[in-house]
Amino acid sequence: MTTKFDEKRREYADSPEMLALIDRDERREANYPKVTPPCPPWCRFAETYPTLEHGYDSVLTDDETTFTRIHASGSGDAHLAQSEFNRGGTVSFGDPYIYTDDEEMTSAQARAFAAELLNSADMLDEITAASE
Repeated sequence: MTTKFDEKRREYADSPEMLALIDRDERREANYPKVTPPCPPWCRFAETYPTLEHGYDSVLTDDETTFTRIHASGSGDAHLAQSEFNRGGTVSFGDPYIYTDDEEMTSAQARAFAAELLNSADMLDEITAASE
């Protein structure tokens, strides 16, 4: 039986670089987790895609067996996020963090940022009230 990888190998037989990439893709596909666990209850993707798997988005390039996906809450400008790692069927999680504006924050950093936002909102109220 000819696979899609065999077909690609014939197409790129003269390119060692492409053949190496095809081999890598075949190993990754063979290693892709057979079962994807459900999302944590707070993950928005579980609700957004109730009939679809929130599958693994990427594989760590160094081992071709560790697949990752990101869980995220809400859809606003700031949300809770956490990486999930599936290493040959063993699932583990990274530390959760708050993600906003392409930044990761700890809870202490998020509280400090929130305080700055509240202070700025108070100042804005004072300025707009004074100009009315």
